[in-house]
Amino acid sequence: MKMKKTILLLSGLGGLAASAIPAVDLSDEAQRAAQPKFEQVSHGCGVMDGDWADGRWCYRYQVTKPWIGGLPEWPSVNLKPAVSDWSAYDRLVLDVYNASTGGDVLNVYLSEPTGRLQNGLLASPGLTLDDYGFRRWTIPLKGRWPKTTNPKTIGRLHLFMTTPTSADIRVSGFHLLKPGEQPPPVSETFLEQVVRPGERRAEQLRKERRRAAVDRFVARCRAAGQSGRHAWIGQATSMEKVRPRADFDVAAADRFELSLARGEFESRQVLVMPNGRDLKDVTVEPVGLRRGDAELPASAFKCSPMGYVKTVNPPPYKGGVNVATNLPGGYFRQVKSLPTGWWPDPILDHLDKADVAGDDVQSFWLRLKCPRDQKAGLYAGTLRVKGAGWCEEFPFTVRVYDFELPVRSPLPLAITFGPGPHTQFATPEDTALAKRLRADPQSPVNAWRKHETAWGDFLADHFITMDSLYLNGASGIHWDVLLRLKAQGRLGLFNLGYWSYPGALDDGAKDAWRKSTLGRLDASYRKAKELGLLDHAYLYGCDEISPKYFPNIKFALAELRARFPGVPLFTTAYDHDFGVGTDLAQMDWFTPTTVKYAENYAKVAPSRAAGHQVWWYIACGPHAPYANMFVEYQGIEPRMLMGAQTVKWRPQGFLYYQMTIWNSERPISGPSTFTDWEPRSWTRYHGDGSWFCCGPDGAPCETIRMENFRDGLEDYAYALEYERRTGKSCDVPPEVCRAIDQFTDDPQVYYAWRNRLAEEIERATGR
Repeated sequence: MKMKKTILLLSGLGGLAASAIPAVDLSDEAQRAAQPKFEQVSHGCGVMDGDWADGRWCYRYQVTKPWIGGLPEWPSVNLKPAVSDWSAYDRLVLDVYNASTGGDVLNVYLSEPTGRLQNGLLASPGLTLDDYGFRRWTIPLKGRWPKTTNPKTIGRLHLFMTTPTSADIRVSGFHLLKPGEQPPPVSETFLEQVVRPGERRAEQLRKERRRAAVDRFVARCRAAGQSGRHAWIGQATSMEKVRPRADFDVAAADRFELSLARGEFESRQVLVMPNGRDLKDVTVEPVGLRRGDAELPASAFKCSPMGYVKTVNPPPYKGGVNVATNLPGGYFRQVKSLPTGWWPDPILDHLDKADVAGDDVQSFWLRLKCPRDQKAGLYAGTLRVKGAGWCEEFPFTVRVYDFELPVRSPLPLAITFGPGPHTQFATPEDTALAKRLRADPQSPVNAWRKHETAWGDFLADHFITMDSLYLNGASGIHWDVLLRLKAQGRLGLFNLGYWSYPGALDDGAKDAWRKSTLGRLDASYRKAKELGLLDHAYLYGCDEISPKYFPNIKFALAELRARFPGVPLFTTAYDHDFGVGTDLAQMDWFTPTTVKYAENYAKVAPSRAAGHQVWWYIACGPHAPYANMFVEYQGIEPRMLMGAQTVKWRPQGFLYYQMTIWNSERPISGPSTFTDWEPRSWTRYHGDGSWFCCGPDGAPCETIRMENFRDGLEDYAYALEYERRTGKSCDVPPEVCRAIDQFTDDPQVYYAWRNRLAEEIERATGR
């Protein structure tokens, strides 16, 4: 039988090395006799004996307390396989059971007996289990071995987690399989006595958590004076994400408040949950906001249903959540695994109403753009929430501060807008999808082109100029959009074209580089000069290049500086001395990640003194506890990054590689708030490189993440206005942000800081 050839790995580090034993022939006694010894680690790993219903032994990977700073970041256990030559095998199969709720991603490195574990084969993706969930985990081997590892001398099977918060995971099986072989079937006893009861228990827990959340919300609504005759009404800030069918924790509505400066956008969420009967045609509208003879016009408001996207597979990152401590600010930021399911993201501005069914919690995004000529002061009126046959009203006040925000970004930005599917590191399935989307005129990656003008204005409303870091040259630049934005006073920076460096420093390589680079950049340079746009231009190149190529980049810099005088040369190359004493001294702008910026903060001032600018950027990293733009990350994170953290660390600009990696077959359309938009963007990330959605017929579609991105830049504008009017430096208190990876997740704490700035600005003008 082919099954008889299945190999069971049974040796622990420093323990007994059993012979290769056919898995189906292994007796209970043999299992117990061959139990391995292995390294114990701080979070607690151990061997369970007879814990599984079918009598098999298993490893127990248990986290006894949540990870916090200072504990081992990758608690792990090394196992020594009985078989060292893995070259004939194409799969490793593990049986993994989560004996608890929660749980983090389990990872495996397969490596040689000595050397760096990271030189081995990393099972990717790692394994995330549902509550009380079982998985037979198949790890492909064929064609996956890195050049740094010889599959004929495998000596370590390294199980680990990264900054885990909870886990009680049992691992057994360890079947090595040759092509065509199958592992022994999962024991029916185990399925009946462990797996199926676990699934039922997990489902019951999910229902209990949801029921507890609903009961908590209803109690708050009753306490706020709501009758609940038709619906329960809640509220949330723009910095919160309320999942419609999962656990949630929001305030009841008794009144609504907004505060903002002239020319500023600011938003609140109105939450509607049915009380026993489905709701039809639910709308939200402000009514009669007045201050004496002055009125906030209804046209300044927009209220749209929140849309939801469904994540299916666990992402390769965790999220951040704060716990109370005695550290400055009173919090410490932990990391946690992220659940899949429905997440709020697109704001459906093409809809003005929505149906709400069951016990769904439907958000309505209430956005106000304050007119630039609006009289300052407190406006009072009503917020009306109504559906078919019912209506509820709440007091609504808006405070307009007596200052105006700029029409252009207060922070220089370099961000790529280039709709397209995911192609980098793509699977064959991704490659086929990309080919199909590019050929389909109705797909989002093509449909947007009918609305180029609208997209240019939409981006500018978020302080972003339609631009690309990776342009080949003049033909890819949206010249008409740039000219219109300049006329409006909203034009930011734009790239003349991407540049690299010669592969060698001999004359032939240099000449080839000149021919491939200078001519195409000449065309962009001449066009920008002709149109009067050159003072907004830069030249970006050498994306994330390592120091070993710096001599080659040095040559390119000299050539470009001579050819394009006055145009800043810009890079994310890994020069963390930022041009001081390095081969990149002729570079104008340096851009490390937010983490590297903070780690090398002492080098920023010397670089600026030498005439350079130092920006920062994020991409698919950093992950939690740092701020990023992923769909599952808290809404406060983009606002924190572009607001309080930018105020605290003062980068001279922000860079992002792409906003529109779209893998959806069609734009968002139709009346349902539960959309079929594909949230997966780059590889297994949700929202990395994809900040917006594509709406009906290819029109722009807003997201909660981009609202907070813009709000953060507006907060930064508050800080600059405060400094201009008071002559004092704007400080960020530790309760808001004390480190690049330690910041509040409480919107009220953030608002308290931002509103104090506004009041100080008003006082500085004599009010």
